Amino acid sequence: GTPTSAATYSVIITVDDGEDSASVSFAWNVTDPNTPPVIIDPGAQASETGVPVSLLISATDADGDPLSYSATGLPPGLSIDAGTGIVSGLPTSLGDYSVVVTVGDGEDSASASFAWTVSDPNTPPEITNPGAQLSEAGTPVSLAIVAADADGDVLSFAATGLPPGLSISVMTGLITGASPVAGDFPVTVTVDDGRASSSVTFRWTIALTNSPPVLGNPGPQESAVGDEVQLEIFSRDPDGDSLTFSATGLPAGLSIDPAAGRISGEPTTVGEYDASVVATDAYHVVSISFRWSVDAANTAPVLSNPGPQQSVVGKWVSRDVDASDADGDPLDFSATGLPAGIEIDPDTGMMSGTPERTDETSVTVSVSDGRSSVSETFRWTVNEVVPAADMTSKGGGAGGFGLTWLWLLLLLRVTAASGRCRGR
Repeated sequence: GTPTSAATYSVIITVDDGEDSASVSFAWNVTDPNTPPVIIDPGAQASETGVPVSLLISATDADGDPLSYSATGLPPGLSIDAGTGIVSGLPTSLGDYSVVVTVGDGEDSASASFAWTVSDPNTPPEITNPGAQLSEAGTPVSLAIVAADADGDVLSFAATGLPPGLSISVMTGLITGASPVAGDFPVTVTVDDGRASSSVTFRWTIALTNSPPVLGNPGPQESAVGDEVQLEIFSRDPDGDSLTFSATGLPAGLSIDPAAGRISGEPTTVGEYDASVVATDAYHVVSISFRWSVDAANTAPVLSNPGPQQSVVGKWVSRDVDASDADGDPLDFSATGLPAGIEIDPDTGMMSGTPERTDETSVTVSVSDGRSSVSETFRWTVNEVVPAADMTSKGGGAGGFGLTWLWLLLLLRVTAASGRCRGR
């Protein structure tokens, strides 16, 4: 028959042959039917060689029976604890393994099968922080997030906190779009290689529309080796933003002040240079280009001081200025303080003319070769008549001879007048 009640029964069995009988007694234990244990499939597992593993296999038994665990197909280096069901150890071999874990309660058992992959140790991907970003509202942006993986794993990108209107490409990490909203946004970008991830955080500021700075082009420049250069680059920012300057192609020996935009220094090498100056206001970049010629070092012209000069009102004069240039450069003459009526020829340096009035001036004569200039200063006196000292001056030439006769004529007139006075 089929027992219906769980209990321990004392059973006596008697056998009788009609005359005599014999009996035997024993206990009969009737228990409830056994419920097999239940095991929970842990799912596919992935580990790295040399990295410690600890995986708990979960199982239950409705009858509360003690459970024992076993496993087949575990990766080399791993084992299961028969009493606790914990799989532990250090995987030693790469590969894909089919694992079967079994739990038993002494009467029945249950099993679960799953895949276990063992790979080389993973190196997390590296991501470069792009630093603080600054954009204008409504202006398209394009920012590439740079990341690398030493294992060559395929990377995927994600971002949180991007300004409205911007998005990141999952495959390339390129952030694009145009944000219509001004503000400061803390952004976190994450790169994942499927086993590990890395993140960076930076601030993205969206500002209202900004005007680009204005740069003035100084035009072609010419210097000589060893000359001291001071060139101010005109700049203006309509929004009052601070500007940062940089330059390329400057002659050797020159540099630009990044804050003031001033080019200074002393050229060291002869040549023709294509210079460019760039100004940025954090929103825009503008540039100008110009030619810069550097010549060999210049030798300044030499100018001789003509010494003190004297002239007579109304009498034509001509004085030559003696100057020379070792480089053979064309010379240009100029003068300040010349007596009224006298001018200087800018090509020859000849000072000539007819003095208009008496005067005593300080005259400065300058000569320039286009790159350097020198000056000399002297006195120029204009008299009504020739001073007595000039009657005995040497080298007067035809002019000196005429002046001498003028004085003799005056002397004769004075003598005649004196004789007439004595005769009366």
